[in-house]
Amino acid sequence: FEVGNGQNSYGYWNSSSISSGQWHHVTVVFDGSGSTNANKAKLFVNGVMRTMTFSGTLPTTTSSSLSGINFQLANMYSPGNNFQGAVDDLRIYNYALTAAQVKTVMNQGAAVRYGPSQGSP
Repeated sequence: FEVGNGQNSYGYWNSSSISSGQWHHVTVVFDGSGSTNANKAKLFVNGVMRTMTFSGTLPTTTSSSLSGINFQLANMYSPGNNFQGAVDDLRIYNYALTAAQVKTVMNQGAAVRYGPSQGSP
């Protein structure tokens, strides 16, 4: 994922792969008040926090305006590494979720269901 403050962008990643052919709950939490990169940005896969590799120091704030800022989801810096799959139930909160809240959101399911209730990713 990538986070920026309107002037600079910072990319962060986890080297563990996520298996294909099944749905996964992926959560990225940003809290600029953290004292270290690991406290500012957290990655959860299926409710379990993953260790990330950081390059540079995360800013304490991100841009409040999306004007002129690219939003990239499941994308890599180099061409040809883009995510090939489906994204469902995307949520953006105006506060940093705790680990307990991540699990609650993961277990409660979709707020509104669109489309068929059966099928595979």
